[in-house]
Amino acid sequence: METISTELKDHLILIKKVTEFDRIYKSLTTPTIHEIDEQIDLLKVSIKLKKHGLTQKTNKLIEEIKRKYGWQPFWTINAKPLTIDYFKNAIQIYVKSNTNLNDEIQFIKQGQRDRKSKLAKAIKEIRAPVALKAYVELLQGYMYLRTYRKNIISKAHYLHLPLLLEIGERMEMGEDVKLISYEEMINYLTKGDIVKQELIEERKQAWAVLLIGGKISIISGKFFVEATAKKYKIEDVQMQVSQKVVKGRPACLGKVTGKAKIIKKIEEFINVNQGDILITPMTTPEYVPIMKKVSGIITDEGGVTCHAAIVSREFNIPCLVGTGNATKIFKDNDQIQLDANKGTAFKI
Repeated sequence: METISTELKDHLILIKKVTEFDRIYKSLTTPTIHEIDEQIDLLKVSIKLKKHGLTQKTNKLIEEIKRKYGWQPFWTINAKPLTIDYFKNAIQIYVKSNTNLNDEIQFIKQGQRDRKSKLAKAIKEIRAPVALKAYVELLQGYMYLRTYRKNIISKAHYLHLPLLLEIGERMEMGEDVKLISYEEMINYLTKGDIVKQELIEERKQAWAVLLIGGKISIISGKFFVEATAKKYKIEDVQMQVSQKVVKGRPACLGKVTGKAKIIKKIEEFINVNQGDILITPMTTPEYVPIMKKVSGIITDEGGVTCHAAIVSREFNIPCLVGTGNATKIFKDNDQIQLDANKGTAFKI
């Protein structure tokens, strides 16, 4: 992104269009390919539900949507799949709206075409040199593959879960099986080696994976994790108690004021209202419905090609990413100002 920014600015100075930088930069860096299948599937079921009500057939369609998209939260194996109620609630929002749902489907599809058109027009307008065009093509491909990669990992976790829980049953430890390594599982299944319950209890407190010189070690228990972190000078980003201003990387420019909503899990989505500023560790695909409602987005993690950054540019929502500690600095319902033009956010 920095390379594109520099190359573009230099080129616009050369052709005397530097005042158009923000507009053209946004056209070049907004992803042209966006995951729209789930939204369209939800809209199609909503149309049927609006017409026929909740029937056996519409129930089956909702179950099918759950089967297709229930994996989305599984960025970690400790996640829970999206429930049928989650999808029913999402569908009910569409059903109760006054929007023409067929028009909404066409609007989404047209949006995809418009983004590609804007990119092509921007490149033609500035007569982009070969190097700049190559950087833009690489970025567009990377943004798509980054989301695709995360989705594949989430699907793998989701599909892997039944096998993991079956191993947990055989080891008579249920979901605690998530706290042991693959090596420990294999040793039990092939040699009958039992993982001590004391070790499991320690890992419930804290655990860490340490990689030094190519050797992997599992550190168990709060005391040993803290001691190891101290020994190797591994520290978390610590919040400054007196910190007033949060700083991050602008992903989509703009300046907004609104109520902070700290969201760390799906169950909290219901707390988000129109115009709030979403503050979260990171976003994943299931966040998209609430991202459409908010006036601004701030994340602890991520860079300018992370999910939050990509979606914010898609919907033109001011966004700050990679702040490190926004979820610790702000509290629910704080009135805050997000100035993505300056890369800052603060309580007012």
